Amino acid sequence: MLIAMASSHASAQDAGLPGKSFSAVRTDAVPVIDGRLDDAPWKRASVIDDMHEIRPEDSREPSEKTRFYVIYGDDDMYVGAKFEDSEPDRMVARVMRLGDYSMGDDALRIILDPFNAGRSGYIFQLNPNGIRSDGLFRNVTEPYWEWEGIWQAAALQTETGWVAEM
Repeated sequence: MLIAMASSHASAQDAGLPGKSFSAVRTDAVPVIDGRLDDAPWKRASVIDDMHEIRPEDSREPSEKTRFYVIYGDDDMYVGAKFEDSEPDRMVARVMRLGDYSMGDDALRIILDPFNAGRSGYIFQLNPNGIRSDGLFRNVTEPYWEWEGIWQAAALQTETGWVAEM
């Protein structure tokens, strides 16, 4: 299964670059989804921190540090992320209503392609306000935002950026 994880300016997977892989760590403990990554399961998580920018310049080393954490249980996958920002007061988080979507907000976007087809899948998005939106990709360029998945997420803005947990 392809998993693409991206913040608004950094990406761990892009169709034009060689694929990256990681092994998620299994957990029997369920983390509390509260926007903090201080639960015991996160201490054992796979950490992904070798990001690259896609905007404004493709494949450049990111100007800010980003880390993803991935664990899974019997029925669920959990993703946490820490986004450092040297100017956290300049983060963009305008969307305040569940299900709304803004391409201009800082956001964590996770795209799951369970069939490794590169043509369809699921998208889950969370902004620094903790506002969730989700959709289906019917083909490479056509997200269908009216789909309503069942999932939990939380975000927490900090003095050094923000934290996301799904």
